[in-house]
Amino acid sequence: MKNIFTISMLNIVEIKNAPRTFERKQVTIKGTATSDLSILSYGLFEVEDRTGTIAVATRNAVPRIGDKVTITGTVRQALSWNDKQLVLLVEDSRVTSGN
Repeated sequence: MKNIFTISMLNIVEIKNAPRTFERKQVTIKGTATSDLSILSYGLFEVEDRTGTIAVATRNAVPRIGDKVTITGTVRQALSWNDKQLVLLVEDSRVTSGN
């Protein structure tokens, strides 16, 4: 069942500091695409804002490095080990502007 609860624009550090709070919730972030990787029909890229970096998974084409993006997606805590956590944003929609 799709979660329809949407939180307004967040800084990446807010999500990464409290991933369980945002788990399976839809959030929006804004930043710059800093890296990309495409594997078969999936894409993975990182978005950086002034507070941090987060990985984003997509079924769409990944943005170019340096593109300004606004991403709305669902937060997933992919891995938690001791005090380390891998937090992933699964993209629902994106607005991109060139660098």
